[in-house]
Order: sequence, then structure tokens, then C-alpha cells
Amino acid sequence: MKKFYSFLLLAVAGLLSFAASAQVNITIKVDDPSKVVVSTGYGEATPLELVAGENPITVNSYEQINFEAVDGYLLDKVMWGGYVLTSRAKSDFIMVYPEHEGKVIDITTIAEADAFTGTFYVNVDDPSVVKMVFFNSYRAYTLSEGENTVKFDPEYETVVAFGHSEYPKTLYSVTRNGEAVPYEYGQFASEIADGDVFNVQANFPEEKYPISFVLPEGCEDVISSANIDGTPVENPGAGFEVQAGSLVQIEFNVGKYCVESVTYNGEFKPQTSYLQFVATEAAEIAVAAYAYSTFNITVDVDYPEHITFYRGYAAQEDVVELASGVNVVEISENNTSAVIVRDPAYYYITITEKAETPTD
Repeated sequence: MKKFYSFLLLAVAGLLSFAASAQVNITIKVDDPSKVVVSTGYGEATPLELVAGENPITVNSYEQINFEAVDGYLLDKVMWGGYVLTSRAKSDFIMVYPEHEGKVIDITTIAEADAFTGTFYVNVDDPSVVKMVFFNSYRAYTLSEGENTVKFDPEYETVVAFGHSEYPKTLYSVTRNGEAVPYEYGQFASEIADGDVFNVQANFPEEKYPISFVLPEGCEDVISSANIDGTPVENPGAGFEVQAGSLVQIEFNVGKYCVESVTYNGEFKPQTSYLQFVATEAAEIAVAAYAYSTFNITVDVDYPEHITFYRGYAAQEDVVELASGVNVVEISENNTSAVIVRDPAYYYITITEKAETPTD
């Protein structure tokens, strides 16, 4: 029976090896190989030598094939097995599977000058923090300070989006032909028409907003930390001021307190462990919370230097320093577990546990 099982295992291993190394025959058809680079593999891919027309090739199954138009050109259309894979893009890729045997990749290219027949204008104060991306083509455009003349493809690039380069921070405002562009889902997105003028004000005015807290009595330290654009705030629970447009991050002391709810200017926030927002107005943050009750346990140990006692799980790294003899250790109802780890050079002789009635 052992021999039979061994034979089955070898057979399965052989099938898996065959599947992993199976080769697939496909055809790559290009209109002009001088305008596109086709390669195989990941990272440092291997370019393929192609001619105009059909190029039969053999690749390993689960191989990646990459397409990238050269400077000044776009992938006008890439057809894969009769379906459109991409249109008017700079680059794309596919994965080849065994079931793709005999399929054709058909690549046609177009000069950017022939595709980008539309023009619009973007005025920006600080391009270093602005991202501009076209929908559909996913083309990113690098802006310069002042006025930018932008050529675009009116057939495929019908929507443009502006966002801050440091998400979740936001730009101050974006207008199209003098009308405000709405801010949704972390970006300002708008349709484009030939001749449009966009004004992008990235930086917020020099204005400060107060951030205040409404906290339960006795829970003043429920605000465990706060930072403004990554800079810590001292004594954050007392409130602070913040420059408009700054990213504010607040963490709550959920180890000591049960945070039941958090509101921002009266608006309920689902998170109860942290709060993050861009300062665009004065803010009052109300926190409903109560302190977890605690109880004491005693830990009697002969050689404390040979063990590590963790309050909670070891990964939480809440190490309790013990002395030889009886130690009183406070435990929170929020985390009633404890972990004892011995020095590998020593062994336990006895470990005993005796339950006690928790006290308030």
C-alpha cells in the first residue's frame, strides 16, 4: 500500500511539474514594430524581436506579455482573442494561460499628435502637490506652475481628475470655466471639452482652525495622541490649533477606555480607535467613553529572572516586571489574558492557578 501511495504522489507531482512548464503557442500581430516594445516576463522583461504582421511565438504558460508604445506613440488598440484588451493607452500587459493556445494578440499604434487633437488649459499655484490623471486612458500628466496647455484625446479622455499627491490630503479648490468642480472620493473630477480652463488652487489660505474636544468627566486621557502632518501635539486633549489644509490624526486610548462613539461637528464617525481628517473648518470632537474596570491577580514566582510575564498577548509587549515572591498585577476587563514565557535554559517545576473574585 505504501508503494501505491508513493506512486500516486509521484504522479501528481509530475502532473504539476508538467502544468507549470507547459508551453503555449500564440501569435503577436503588430502594425509597426518600431512603434511598440513587446516583452515577456516580470521586472526586467525580455524584449521580443518582431516584424510587421504576424509573429508566431511560444511562451511558457502563466507568462506575462508586456506592451509599451515608444515615445510619441500610443497603443491605439490591443485585441486579445477577438476582444479589446486596451485602447489609447501607453502600456498594458496580459497573462498567458494554457487555454490561450492558438490565440492572437493584435496591436495597432497611433501617433500622439493624431490622438491628442483636443486642447484645454490648467492654471496651478503649486504643481508639486497636484496629481492630474485622465480617466479611461489612466494617463498621468505632469503640471508646471502657472498656465499649462494640455493636449488630450477627446475620443477616450473625456474626464480628468485632480488630487493631492499626499493622500488623504486634499487640494483647496478646482474650478472649470469659473464653476466649482465637486470634491468626491478624494479627488476633483470633471468632464473635459476643447478650450476648457481649469484653475487649481492647491494650497489653503493662511488660516488656523481650533480643534476642541468634549470628553466624559474623568476620561481626559482618552485622547492618547494627536499629530498634525506627522508632528506630535503636546497634551492634545486640551485642544489645539491647526493650519487649514493640514492632515490631523487622532488616536484614542482604547486600551484603558471603551470608546462608544465619536462625532465630528455633530457627525457620527464609525471609527472608535482613531480619527483622521483634513482641517477645513473649526472642529468639535465629542467622545463618549468609559474606563474599563480592573481587578488584581497575584503572581508568586521563585526566580522572576527566568520568565517573562506578559499582560495580554506576548505580541502586545506589555511586560510586567516581577520580583521574587508575591506580586500584585492589575488586569483590565478589556484584556483578561496573560502569557508566561520561560527562559529556554530552564523548566517549570510547577504552575498553579487559583481563581479570585474580581473587585471594582
